[in-house]
Amino acid sequence: MLLKSREIETALKKKGFIEVRKGDHKQFYYLDDIGNTFIKTRISHGNPEYGGQLLASLMKQLHLTSSQMKNLINCPLTKEELCEIYAQEMKSLEIQKLGNSNVYHE
Repeated sequence: MLLKSREIETALKKKGFIEVRKGDHKQFYYLDDIGNTFIKTRISHGNPEYGGQLLASLMKQLHLTSSQMKNLINCPLTKEELCEIYAQEMKSLEIQKLGNSNVYHE
């Protein structure tokens, strides 16, 4: 799969990501309903297309599978569906945190 940078940027903005420019890079943050973020990625305007390892890194940062990424770009994935994916991801991360904590119970 090969995706154009502009397609990725447009899709991220449509799905609720906020763009912040930092030098030659554009950073995109996904905020939940109360303003917290755990999803962020960076798009370089020096890369007109993303594929291979670069695209794999982007999908990892976005916590999306290949099919979810295709749906994000082609628009079948709605903003609400993306929100649900990230809500499930947050629950998973919280469970992992709790499982890894060294809490002492008497």
